[in-house]
Amino acid sequence: GDRRPGIHTTPNRRLTIRDLIPSIPTSSNLIEFTRENAFTNSAAPQRDTASPLAAVENQTLNESAITFTLATAPVVTIGHWIPLSQQVLADSAALAGYVDGRLLYGLLLKEETQLLKGLGTGRELNGIQTQATSYTPESPQLTNEIDIIRDAITQAQVAEYSPNFIVLNPEDWDSIQRRKVGSSDDRYVYGDPNQSWMATPLWGLTPIVTNSQTAGTFLLGDTNAAMVHDRQQAAVESSFDDSDNFQKLMVSVRATERLALSVFRTEAFLTGSL
Repeated sequence: GDRRPGIHTTPNRRLTIRDLIPSIPTSSNLIEFTRENAFTNSAAPQRDTASPLAAVENQTLNESAITFTLATAPVVTIGHWIPLSQQVLADSAALAGYVDGRLLYGLLLKEETQLLKGLGTGRELNGIQTQATSYTPESPQLTNEIDIIRDAITQAQVAEYSPNFIVLNPEDWDSIQRRKVGSSDDRYVYGDPNQSWMATPLWGLTPIVTNSQTAGTFLLGDTNAAMVHDRQQAAVESSFDDSDNFQKLMVSVRATERLALSVFRTEAFLTGSL
């Protein structure tokens, strides 16, 4: 046969969640951060409450109060490995590079879903969407995706937060962009065929369209309300000393990383159904 060079694989998912969130390195295996629990604001003009017309000097000011909660986020290890023969590695540098790339992609794909939807149990990350506040639908419940998202933005703004992104599944984004004014009016409500499918913000929110999100579910929030802590950057390593590798001329190739995710204010993120 006339064999063509290269390996033709399925397309990689466009990974986007990690890029949303600020990240910093850490040298610990546990992240601790402080959340303000409650702030009782008793600020008021200085006055004599018994005699409002009396002089304001030498009067006791109101006392306010603040309480705090210590929160933690453990560093989690994500990784996988694959066995290869030493002969393959020696005879095909391209194949070795391909395997390294696939292992690294698989690692980062799992990182993406963990950052978004990790359950926080069994040494998983506690994902942003898992910790997010549930959207309370307007009554009667809205049925238009565009209206639902605008109502969710209002819920966040009422709580004094300013969301700047929204994560959607491609099917939901398609429904939003192809929605038309009416059965007799072919004008698009939001989408514009002359622009890129990712060009226009939705209600001022940057759309993050990914198959990592479940169809029918949205997540919106403020990117500055969470942070990734890198304990060990993603890396690919090889070992000849695993089990009976030396006897069988085998190599174990693994890709691993260690990281933690801290969500400083869970109310800064909203999730719900479209």
